[in-house]
Amino acid sequence: MTYIRNHSKDIFIFLALIVIVALLQINLLEPFLHYGFTPDDWWPLAHFHFLGQNNLLEKILAIWKTDGVYATYQILYINLLHHFFKFNYEAYQITNHILKAFSAIALYPLIAIFFRNRLLAFITTVLYAMAYSPVGTFEPTAKGSDFLSISFMSLFFISYYYKIKNIIKGWKWNIFLSLMLVFTVLLSPIRMYP
Repeated sequence: MTYIRNHSKDIFIFLALIVIVALLQINLLEPFLHYGFTPDDWWPLAHFHFLGQNNLLEKILAIWKTDGVYATYQILYINLLHHFFKFNYEAYQITNHILKAFSAIALYPLIAIFFRNRLLAFITTVLYAMAYSPVGTFEPTAKGSDFLSISFMSLFFISYYYKIKNIIKGWKWNIFLSLMLVFTVLLSPIRMYP
């Protein structure tokens, strides 16, 4: 209870930010719900299914060999969405916007911690929430996996900062840090390069 009293302003700002990001995502999403897939969405769906009934690991290796590291994660992501939603394009977009909102919210503490400036963190998060979205005819749906990667990357950097400042200690945090870095790289290998 003391923590809440001492950090009530920070908690209020963070909760207000969650509401703002959610409203921005709802307003950005609505116009694009009925557009359908882009041409760039069809080839990863077809490519995955043309590989036949092989087990998942064999499919991943075949995709990796033919399409390389940059396409493999997008092909797997869109086919994972296809597994759950079939051809319900609206569900793909809703999922991407939820992931984008989560990545925007994960960005706020990262900027606030590194720059020690809540206003900068707030403005950055709102601008990121309004910016680029993989919706409609402009971007492939498969790019939504980048939002997962950005979320994990933010969590990695926040945890790493606390680890090197000795605020968090122990082997469990080392495992957490390792997992966050691995998830970042697996979900979007292009995040490895600045």
